[in-house]
Amino acid sequence: MAEVHSEGNPHSAFYPEIAEGSFNLILQSSPEVEDVEREITAQIPEIEVFPIHHKRNGKHIVFQYRKETPLTKYL
Repeated sequence: MAEVHSEGNPHSAFYPEIAEGSFNLILQSSPEVEDVEREITAQIPEIEVFPIHHKRNGKHIVFQYRKETPLTKYL
């Protein structure tokens, strides 16, 4: 049996930097994720990248896309 904690929901008040109506990929921070961050920010500048801190699991990197920004040129 597991207990659900509200800080696990990225769209909760614990993470105000995560915009409502956004699409987010959230990965635990690691050297490999930092490599991915560099590649994505270089190739797709419309993706916002920023860290958040989960109180139990540490630093995570958020790759955020807001639906107002078209990404069709990358398809």
